[in-house]
Amino acid sequence: MPKKKPAKNSTAQPPTGGATKPAAAPAPPNAASTPPGSAATPLAADAAILAKDKQDLQQLRDTTLNLIKLLVQEGVLTQQKAEALVREAERSAITPLEVKPAAPKSAISSQAQAPPGAAVEPKLATDSKVVRVPYVPEMVKNEIRDQVKQEVIAQAKAEHWAEPNALPEWLDRIAFEGDLRFRYQGNFYQDSNTPTVVYNAITGSNLNNTTNDETWWRIRARLGVLANLSPEWNAKVSIATGNAQSPISLNQDTANYFSGYSVQLDNAYVRYDPKDWLSGTLGRMPKPFFSSELVWWDDLVMDGIAATARPQLAPGVRGFLTGGGFLIQNPQSTPVTPDPKSKYLLALQGGTDWDINRNTRLKLGLAYYDFEHVEGQRNTTASPDEFDWTVPKFTQKGNSLFDINFGTGNPSQFALASKFKEINLTGALDLMHLDPYLVRISGDYVKNIAFDQQDVLARTGLSIQPRTTGYQGQIQFGSPELKAFRDWQVFLTYRYLQRDAVMDAFNDPDFHLGGTDTRGYALGLRYALGSNAWLRLRWMSADEIDGPPLAIDVLQLDFNAKF
Repeated sequence: MPKKKPAKNSTAQPPTGGATKPAAAPAPPNAASTPPGSAATPLAADAAILAKDKQDLQQLRDTTLNLIKLLVQEGVLTQQKAEALVREAERSAITPLEVKPAAPKSAISSQAQAPPGAAVEPKLATDSKVVRVPYVPEMVKNEIRDQVKQEVIAQAKAEHWAEPNALPEWLDRIAFEGDLRFRYQGNFYQDSNTPTVVYNAITGSNLNNTTNDETWWRIRARLGVLANLSPEWNAKVSIATGNAQSPISLNQDTANYFSGYSVQLDNAYVRYDPKDWLSGTLGRMPKPFFSSELVWWDDLVMDGIAATARPQLAPGVRGFLTGGGFLIQNPQSTPVTPDPKSKYLLALQGGTDWDINRNTRLKLGLAYYDFEHVEGQRNTTASPDEFDWTVPKFTQKGNSLFDINFGTGNPSQFALASKFKEINLTGALDLMHLDPYLVRISGDYVKNIAFDQQDVLARTGLSIQPRTTGYQGQIQFGSPELKAFRDWQVFLTYRYLQRDAVMDAFNDPDFHLGGTDTRGYALGLRYALGSNAWLRLRWMSADEIDGPPLAIDVLQLDFNAKF
């Protein structure tokens, strides 16, 4: 008989005594089969949270490693310290989070069969360690990262991690600087020059030679200490070779085996910078003025007080205003000179530093230098020594002098015939149109407005014509600075300086071997041997303007080293 078909909705029964055939398991639910609007299972949500936490921790780990690398690059940490930090972190690292695959259906079914209202606790596999980490907001992570960075930097600075065998903390505020210069110099005098004795008698100078060629081998050495006292206060003390009787020479003749080398105080000042545009200096300081060697020697130091303001006047335009008072000579009272006057300088300079465009810069300065009590006064037979204090402690040559002891019977002593109040205009134009080379055109003009012929006649008894003007021009071409091997500069200078335009005690000691009453030119080359070593070759040819014939040519070859 044919078999009957089972009912449509009936379940087929296995044959009696036969093996039970399991029913086919339903396909696991997935996103594709989940009806729209239905919620994901609790286990899937928990796995998503764990994956997000793992990603956040990895991001935090990467940030920390990048921070450590940055500290190494900035010199706060050494590479060894950084590696030690990483190894320590790896030893104490948390076991990486693991996201287990979805639990079998039975686990899901058991959760689904929980009584209504009961809390459902997702069950994860218990055969491995799983660490649950709470979610860390991005803002909190940023705060933690910044706090760690600040603490590490502070600790590195305090403990000198970046410096093996670190020195005490106070040495961090101390810096040293110095330089050496070795010079060959040849002085060449024309045969037509005035003999030395005659020249000194006419001018009142005290020269040793005006006619015989000379060769000098000289050395200059300077060593300084700079101290950072606080963010606003700094100080410097330095010593240098040289002659304490001369304010314009730091040179020493070599081969001084028997007389030795002398060392003097070069700088000793405290500087206050309350603002980035305002500063003040007290002590023995480098000249604070924008100038050339027509008026002030480049390495001149001054004793006194100065202040400089550098306000921003407009975009690309900065002004500067410098004022100060400086002591020149401070004579003491004696029974024969009961009322000496201190000699000093009051100075004021203003100007602008203007970046006209990317390739052009102009700097201008106008100064007024007022020298007080520097002119000589004549002694009398009644008081033959009363005005000895008016004799300057140092002069070069050129200024008009007179004998303050004339007619007293005392030995001759020479002092300045003129008063000095100088108006000085200085400018420099930098052109970078031939980049990388710089063209610098600079100029200087000076006028002594205190010279009064009638006043000089009354005080000295001499009728001296006013010669009170000076000027200088220079053009320089080459590298802007001597920073690397083969950097170079060439320059040409012309100078015209009448005898009473400036005080001859403080200007260039090399051109015409120092002083005023001179005109001529200088041609030179600077060549870098490295970042802190260079050569300078100069040829200077100069003659007198009004005085007795005196023509001097000077050749200099300098080797300079700076550290």
